[in-house]
Amino acid sequence: LKSLVDPKMDATPKGSGDGTEKAAASVTADNKRRSSDACILWLLCGVQLIEGIDAGLLGATMHALELDLHLHPVGLSKMLLAQGLFQSASAPVWGMLADTLPRHRLLAASAAAWGLLTASLAVADSFPVIFLLRCAHGVTLASLAPIAQTVIGDIVEADRRGTAFGRLWLAGSFGGFLTRLIGIPIADTTLAFGLRGWRALFGFVAVLSLVVSVLLWRYLGELPRRAGGIIPEGRGQRGWRWECQRVGRVFRIPSFLVLLGQGVFGCVAMNALGFLPMYLMYSGHSSVEVGLIMTFGSIIGIVSPLIGGMLADWLVKPTRCPTSGRPLVAQISSGGFALFFFFLVAGAPLLPAWAITLLFAMKALLAGWVSPGVKLPVLTEVVGPMEQARAVTWLSGLEGSFGALLGAPLVGYLAESVFGYHEVDTHAEQRLYRVENTEALGQSLLWGAVPPLLLQCFVFFPLLHITYRRDTARQAAIAQQAAAQSSEGGPHAPKLASDLSSKTQLASDLSSEAESGGTCSGSAQQEV
Repeated sequence: LKSLVDPKMDATPKGSGDGTEKAAASVTADNKRRSSDACILWLLCGVQLIEGIDAGLLGATMHALELDLHLHPVGLSKMLLAQGLFQSASAPVWGMLADTLPRHRLLAASAAAWGLLTASLAVADSFPVIFLLRCAHGVTLASLAPIAQTVIGDIVEADRRGTAFGRLWLAGSFGGFLTRLIGIPIADTTLAFGLRGWRALFGFVAVLSLVVSVLLWRYLGELPRRAGGIIPEGRGQRGWRWECQRVGRVFRIPSFLVLLGQGVFGCVAMNALGFLPMYLMYSGHSSVEVGLIMTFGSIIGIVSPLIGGMLADWLVKPTRCPTSGRPLVAQISSGGFALFFFFLVAGAPLLPAWAITLLFAMKALLAGWVSPGVKLPVLTEVVGPMEQARAVTWLSGLEGSFGALLGAPLVGYLAESVFGYHEVDTHAEQRLYRVENTEALGQSLLWGAVPPLLLQCFVFFPLLHITYRRDTARQAAIAQQAAAQSSEGGPHAPKLASDLSSKTQLASDLSSEAESGGTCSGSAQQEV
């Protein structure tokens, strides 16, 4: 106040100017870091959108490919199977590369590769050429998941990672929805100059992929890694023995094994749902009604991952359930999924179409919570920074493979060999065995989907409540030791320090929390 009256007098204490300037510089640096992180996340969402569009192109253009190139269903199914196998087999290699090489260059190169392959598909004219291109395409598409996993784990705070993963999943789901919405009507048409619609679609997506690759190469700089995520140097540390040690370290983490077990059963249940449209039509609903039901469920499924990620992030705040919020969201998701799916299957022959649509929408709303809200954020906290990509690739590859082998085949076996499903070749036989086949398919769907979901809810996720606490505390101690040994800072040093301090405080509170026997504070229980 005196300085306002007399300008010659300075009310600022001596030496405080330096502190104010340092604080202002720290705030400015933090704002720049947040802006940079937001830009990186938007670029990842753009890549995920293009990947979702690209991955759904083959399914949207199958009918046109059959007419123009004489690719019959058997050949198309072989193509899809080969692409999936190459994608799963190459995922661990991408995980190793993402953990050791500069990720911004790796992501830009993979986007350019799948853009060039998509452009080649637009001019292909024979089945062998398309088959080889789709196999190579599967290899390039496998790069995004491990890179996104490590980037979000490095630049996003632990209590906001569910929302970040939810945005990525939303972008990919929206891309697939756009492909089905626009691609299916255009694929079988002839455009200007005699250009077939499916070739124009492949060419357009190829151009988008190449544009995104250029943007990534131009604007995405070197991505910082968390403490403990320093790329090792030396030829001896990059051999197969070192790689096996890294993978073995991941498989010794209890939370990873729990996530792997629940993922296998979850994929079995999701793959079993492939028979649901067939069952609804046997139950007396028309093909138009079934199509509308599936379309509405797909729209709800687009926003489901974002809702699950935001809900999990809200629960893991320090004042609520920091160590039990994510497993609790997973239990709500799997338990609610099983409940609504049971009512859907049991009531399909009796309920009208609007009621079936409502039940299917509720099922779709709950089904997408586990991966973005629970599985992927938990992996960023219980697995070391140098094993992040390896963990997500091995996890997704194993659970996807077992789910594909046990899901739909299990339902088919139960329907024909256990519940007496009759094979039909004509519409007359379909009407004759309608009641028996409806009951057989319904029983097979329930036994193929509901028990795995209940195992998720009441066996695996309760175990995650226990292992997640211990593994988070262990990883926090390792990260703190690595940060103490590191002599370099960086633009993300404030966030790393904040993460480490919060995790250290969490680790110190675990013993008192375990003694009390509760997982949430009293106020948190009241809020939940």
